[in-house]
Amino acid sequence: EEQDNVSSPSTNMIDECFQTAVKEGLLIDRDGETFLFAHDQIQLAAYSLVPDEDRELLNLKIGYSLMDNLGDGSVTTNTASARGANKIIDGELFVITDLLNSGSGLIT
Repeated sequence: EEQDNVSSPSTNMIDECFQTAVKEGLLIDRDGETFLFAHDQIQLAAYSLVPDEDRELLNLKIGYSLMDNLGDGSVTTNTASARGANKIIDGELFVITDLLNSGSGLIT
């Protein structure tokens, strides 16, 4: 009910926030669309700002989003590169599984 009155930020506003975070050294811009936290402690600090009652849903949404994008751009014909891509996908699977497990109470 109360959330209905809150408008979503514009794409431009989000882009500006990401660019500010990159300039401040909080995020690393990998390709203009993919960003990483510059340090694990920054990620933990950001996560701590999420209210406890919202974390389960947030984890579930992030897990589904990562699952939808799993393996993007990792298909290759080079055997050595394919092995490296498989290691990345394996690592992503652990993260995705952990996130989905964290939000499993909301799955019906």
